[in-house]
Amino acid sequence: MAELNKEQEEASKLLNGIAATIAVPGSGKTRTMRRGLESWSKTWVSPENILALSFTRNAAEEMRQRLVPVLGDLASRVTLSTIHSFCHYLLRSEGKVF
Repeated sequence: MAELNKEQEEASKLLNGIAATIAVPGSGKTRTMRRGLESWSKTWVSPENILALSFTRNAAEEMRQRLVPVLGDLASRVTLSTIHSFCHYLLRSEGKVF
């Protein structure tokens, strides 16, 4: 796996709270998130308690594909979605109809 820079490494080692990885395309967001998800799910966070959101379906699918070699079967237990899809799901689960 490619090395992370100082800021990426710091983001991937978050121990509590919410991590937001915001950067330009090609800057290593997916790599940073993958490293963080791998670390968190193997140490202190159950995969069912991880929510990873992206802006596009392609980015969400790419993250899922990159997690499978790292997490194996645990990858399917991580909630990985686009922001829009997750918000739509959340609103529908609260009884909101569009």
